[in-house]
Amino acid sequence: MAVRTALVLGAGGVTAAAWQAGMVAGMADLGLELDADRVIGTGCGALVAAQLTSGRDPQRVAESLAAPLASLRPTPWTAPLRQAVVQLQPSHKHAVQVVGRTAIRDWTPLWQAVRIEQLAADLVGVPWPKSLVVVATNAVTGRPAYFTAREPLDVATAVAASWAVAGIHPAVRVDSQWYFDGALRSPLNADVASGAASVIVLAPVGCVGDVTGCGRRQAQGLRNADSVVRLIRPDRASRIAMAVEADLGRGVGATMAAGRNQGQCYGAQFAGQWPGLG
Repeated sequence: MAVRTALVLGAGGVTAAAWQAGMVAGMADLGLELDADRVIGTGCGALVAAQLTSGRDPQRVAESLAAPLASLRPTPWTAPLRQAVVQLQPSHKHAVQVVGRTAIRDWTPLWQAVRIEQLAADLVGVPWPKSLVVVATNAVTGRPAYFTAREPLDVATAVAASWAVAGIHPAVRVDSQWYFDGALRSPLNADVASGAASVIVLAPVGCVGDVTGCGRRQAQGLRNADSVVRLIRPDRASRIAMAVEADLGRGVGATMAAGRNQGQCYGAQFAGQWPGLG
């Protein structure tokens, strides 16, 4: 099946998830249908992507994520710095394997069960959505892993694996394999949308989380292949809400509201049509 539309949801932690959930709800408020042919989620974006592709409308996604996200501890500001250090190493695969060994060593069955319950209890046992792609990293080989309908596993487990932040969370075990942080390859993995005619990319992290500019290069690569790409970052109001809430650990309400307002602005701009397809 030809891929006309793709939605990319990036990594970035609790407030990044809240912003993205608000964004998709806000765009839908103004009539943009977000049932894309391919929905790519990395890290916290994997949670939003899984919710969005599992039969929930965008408004319901925002509502259902408000309480779970509010119960999570904010991701430490050092997380994107760790990811940046890995990105800058001469041997990326070796650097990932080094942090992967620690993530495997720290794993316990109890941690994995609790983490899945915290993040995505309502996604356990849900059939794998046809459009969903969740990006993780194999903690042993250092290579990226792409969970799709072709090789499905439990959706909630895939989300927990992609959002197992390097240096903070243990890896997630799937049979005899170990997976963690999908952002170690790229905070966006936007190139997974290759072939789509129209791509909307939500990029919640700034240059610290993408010190090599991988996200910008991936977006430009899509444009060079004739895709219409809208790379959207948090506006000033959203950045302030994300920074204040992350610093104070106050939950996610203001960030989600700011994201929704920003999403409505883009929804009005798109006038109910995917960029380039109107």
